[in-house]
Amino acid sequence: MIPFKGDTLSDKLDKYGKQGAYPFHMPGHKRRGFDDLTNAIYKSDITEIDGFDDLHDAKGIIKREQEYAAELFGADESFFLINGSTSGIIASLLTVSAKYLGTESEKDRMGFGIDEEKDGYILMSETAHRSAYNGLILSDLKADKISPDPIEGAPFTGGISPDAVKKALSEKKYRAIYVTSPTYEGIVSDIRKICDIAHENNIPVIVDAAHGAHIELFNGQGALSIYDESLPEGALRSGADLVIESLHKTLPSMTQTSIFHVQGNLIKRERLRKSLSMIQSSSPSYVLMRSITGCLHYMEKEGPALFDAYIKRLRRFYNETGELKHIRIFGDKESGYFGKDPGKINVICPGESINGEKLHTFLKERYGIQSEFYKERYVLLMTSLMDTDEGFFRLRDALTDIDGHI
Repeated sequence: MIPFKGDTLSDKLDKYGKQGAYPFHMPGHKRRGFDDLTNAIYKSDITEIDGFDDLHDAKGIIKREQEYAAELFGADESFFLINGSTSGIIASLLTVSAKYLGTESEKDRMGFGIDEEKDGYILMSETAHRSAYNGLILSDLKADKISPDPIEGAPFTGGISPDAVKKALSEKKYRAIYVTSPTYEGIVSDIRKICDIAHENNIPVIVDAAHGAHIELFNGQGALSIYDESLPEGALRSGADLVIESLHKTLPSMTQTSIFHVQGNLIKRERLRKSLSMIQSSSPSYVLMRSITGCLHYMEKEGPALFDAYIKRLRRFYNETGELKHIRIFGDKESGYFGKDPGKINVICPGESINGEKLHTFLKERYGIQSEFYKERYVLLMTSLMDTDEGFFRLRDALTDIDGHI
């Protein structure tokens, strides 16, 4: 990997803060906070002043940081999202739509002609995030929905079948295929096979991998990949054209920070940039961009070692909880799905003696463990490479204790 040359965005913000220049510009806090936390944060909270580039027309430091991100992830281009993955998902649908975005040259319908019946549809996972449904409204697209496969013995659904995609494409022309992988519960689809099928028909694939930034970074095709065949592969490595990932969900970055990748020749970059600029704030937060860039520079230095230790912790946890008698950890005993991110720990409840709500409550009130989500028959606990041995031990001991009292 080519080392990052010159000051990072964090370096530049720190240096500017020490210069003593008086801010007769936005924001209105004038870099003066009202407590210790805001005093620290506001020093980096500037606007697009000289030397700090513009997210909507990046030519300087932001451009360099985005190019650095693309190298880490293995994308042709990567774009920072300060409105979360929601903005990337909506922008992806605008990009592949036939909607007029501002210039006559963009009215060519991506080469599909001007047949609204053909141009108006995408094939989309039925369980897509609500932002995708909002994106359909904004882009004037319609979606034919494809149902995920069931998983035997699991209270949640699996991935999208490539055979179902192939069948749908044999019956209709679509502007894009939209797949969520990994799902909230960590289930992944066979994105490589779906991409092969779609690309044979000259159709791009959009992957909502909001829960998969760590997989893309360390099990993908970028500079930091330590590829492990026992784990799912990144969506870019699988061939996806547009990939949206939330850094904040699985990497050490602030809530609301995400990244948008593009590769290949099926996506018109002018439309992509226009769509992103339309959806993202015209006052992008330099605090959030600092979090994105700081996270990625930290991952370059410490990420591979952290990820290796993380995978070892996960394997130990699954081994040590594999013999629970009543509650069980979703994993190798179930069938009917292509793959899974082991970082999503799904605890399945028997139902008669304890359900998801009770388990969630027990973990919180008796053991001081806050879960991510629960439903009637399971509890979802999210992990990351920033978790500690102590955290995993607490969860293991809590589940073992609860299981022993059922």
